[in-house]
Amino acid sequence: MPVQLLQRLIAFRRRVRTRLFAFGLCTAVSGAVFAFLALVVLDRLLDLPPVPRLVAAVLFALGAVVALLHWVVRPLWRPITLGQIAGTLEEYFWPLEGGAGAKLDDRLSSTVEFLQGNQAGSDEMRRLVVANTDRIVQNIRFRDALSLRPLFIRGAALTVAVLLLLVTVLASPGFARMGLQRYLTPFSAPRWPREVQIVPLSADSRVAVGESMTLRMKVIRGLTPTLRGVVHLRTPDGQVTTQAMQRREHNQYVCTVSPITEDLTCWFEAGDDDTRHRPLEIRVVQRPVVVQALASIDPPPYAPEAPPLVVDLQAGDISAVAGSTITASVRASKPIASDSSGQPRASLEFDSGLRVPLHRSDDRRAQWLEGTFELLESTEFRVRLTDTDGFENPGGRPYRLAAQPDETPTVILHEPSGLAEATPTGSVALSVQAEDDFGITDLDVLGRTIDSKTPISQPITDRMSVHTEGRGEPVLPTTHHLN
Repeated sequence: MPVQLLQRLIAFRRRVRTRLFAFGLCTAVSGAVFAFLALVVLDRLLDLPPVPRLVAAVLFALGAVVALLHWVVRPLWRPITLGQIAGTLEEYFWPLEGGAGAKLDDRLSSTVEFLQGNQAGSDEMRRLVVANTDRIVQNIRFRDALSLRPLFIRGAALTVAVLLLLVTVLASPGFARMGLQRYLTPFSAPRWPREVQIVPLSADSRVAVGESMTLRMKVIRGLTPTLRGVVHLRTPDGQVTTQAMQRREHNQYVCTVSPITEDLTCWFEAGDDDTRHRPLEIRVVQRPVVVQALASIDPPPYAPEAPPLVVDLQAGDISAVAGSTITASVRASKPIASDSSGQPRASLEFDSGLRVPLHRSDDRRAQWLEGTFELLESTEFRVRLTDTDGFENPGGRPYRLAAQPDETPTVILHEPSGLAEATPTGSVALSVQAEDDFGITDLDVLGRTIDSKTPISQPITDRMSVHTEGRGEPVLPTTHHLN
């Protein structure tokens, strides 16, 4: 008899665990299904961005794990002793029906303790308690203490959830699949199908400050005569403006934004579709400009001793002797692009059509460029630059060079100042001043006697003395006595 009582209690405990497992499993699975359908419907209605979808997916996974641990694993893992089973049965069957006032009290718990040897007492007392308890519980059905109502409620909820999921999958196979895909791969998942579908034709671009840009999109589904397309423009400070787009052929819409003076984030909208989650970026950059321009003027080859002259091209028009060699040095405001051969995409563009390529100077960090040409006639040129973004300088200011002819030397005879008389063996003091823009290298005295037409030539270069006057031009006075 005592063995049968323990077996009944063990079987009842097994049934309790089975009910708890079924109850927890129905609760966790039905909750997961309802939560999944709710998230998919919410994403379909709001078209959630990738980051909120990622957060929702993580929270859903964490919630599912917590629910399984709480409703399924924990009840199975937690120990249930026969003493706890006995105490619960005593509370449920406190008054026995038709038992003539007999009460179970704590007899069942005491019997379990006696049978398991956990409570002291005489053998006679143990036998009487066990026998009395066994007599009382013979007509008691332990399973009556388990209510099926909570399990039925959770089972019904699971049935509704599964049926709802099946109906959704059968009615719209792509709905659940796309919803699952959008949460599993939030940053690369496709968009929900819409009545209108637009495709941007414009991409991320760089625009020179103050320039315009034409934005384009194409409607590939849902085009109607009344469909209106717009483009939204957001500035770095968060202000958003909207511009209407004009419909063109081939289902395209265009809009020209001008002038663009700051960075913009743009997205298109038409009908129930937009590109808010994949906007295009317009970055404003400055065009290259010449911030400094110098010219080194080397005299013609016949004046090798004359020093070169460095002038500022931006100070105004400059003049130089025809035949001089001009080396123009310009400094750009930003790095200049290179062509396939590694040379900078920069040149001097002359009004005559001549083009002089520029090359990088030794000081590359300062972005200096140099070009050399020979000045044969008066001309003007502009500096053409192309930066690494592909933008050219807007024409640039013209630089004018005036070619001046080489001035002939001037000679002034200071002495004698008039008719001078001298004996045949006497001498006459001769003082000569010679001037030239590049200086005097040779000085000769030419003459003839009255009674002879044979010319007389005598070099006096070794007797020259050089000094300068206010204009910086070399003056060569020479004094020589003619015998």
